[in-house]
Amino acid sequence: MTTHPTDGELRAYLDGEAPAEDAGEIRRHLEGCAPCGSRVTELRSAEGLVSRALDGLDPAVDADAARARVRGRLAGAGARREARPAAPWSLARAAILILALAGGAAAAIPGSPVREWLGVAWERIGGESGAPAPAPEQEEPAGVRVEPSAGAVRVVLRGAEPGTRIRVRLVDQTGAAVFAGRGTRFRTGPGSVEARLEGDEVRVEIPREALRVTVSVNGSVFFRKTTEGVELPGPVQDTVESEFRFRLPGGGGG
Repeated sequence: MTTHPTDGELRAYLDGEAPAEDAGEIRRHLEGCAPCGSRVTELRSAEGLVSRALDGLDPAVDADAARARVRGRLAGAGARREARPAAPWSLARAAILILALAGGAAAAIPGSPVREWLGVAWERIGGESGAPAPAPEQEEPAGVRVEPSAGAVRVVLRGAEPGTRIRVRLVDQTGAAVFAGRGTRFRTGPGSVEARLEGDEVRVEIPREALRVTVSVNGSVFFRKTTEGVELPGPVQDTVESEFRFRLPGGGGG
């Protein structure tokens, strides 16, 4: 063997799946190539990390099938690896790939337990390999947008818990919008949004040019806009330029 074996070939060799002739060539190559010998050690270490991560998943996944798919991808790359050791982070990425393949399409669904599995696995693998864990994913709020009806907008918020913060902002756009925690249920109509809230943060965007606007929370009007100006019957905490901030009494925080 005059070139270094690929990771896929080394993986097949370690798993006893390489053809006898190829296995003999790889074995002889490893006897005289220190970098490839180190690479074999790293691959074995990565296999152990992956196995421990997969063992922690509940429900269990078909780890063998996932590993086989990754080996196929590595072998199919075709490019021969240069004689250099791979960074531990690349091993962690390979392990995460196996976990993602094991979870299938569910890994891409927000809130999916597979995404939680991947996060736990990354922490385990990253901690053992010395690689930094990725920044936690920011949860995106749920939201809807509607156009005013004859210049009027009505926003009705229900289920707000004590301590909920509500920001009403005048914006230079035609549509009104409501954004709240994931799981919030919305119902829309001509110029109206009704929301059954989840979470303790709500943002309401109101077109500056809207003629008549009401924002009510749990049956009480907090914000009203007419052609004569803005009224704030609700528990206002602060006003910053075109944003009006309310907070329901009770709950923790300042």
